[in-house]
Amino acid sequence: MKIKDIMTNNVVSVKLETPITEVTKIIKDNNVGSVPVCDGQRVVGIVTDRDIVLRGIAMDKDINTLKAKDVMTAKVTTVDS
Repeated sequence: MKIKDIMTNNVVSVKLETPITEVTKIIKDNNVGSVPVCDGQRVVGIVTDRDIVLRGIAMDKDINTLKAKDVMTAKVTTVDS
């Protein structure tokens, strides 16, 4: 089995400067637990619903001022299909 056989083809991504309020809406509307963060065509991180809670809300940060870059996990591994 190859990755292309099981991967999701239509992935919704966000930019580094995307407000977290928008990221949470994207996560909810697409019924996913995470979204990749891209700088142009390059994946530079991922934001999970857990990242938003632990690095945003639980740290008592103002969710209205946070961006994807503020809570994302920066070390991601990608593979070619």
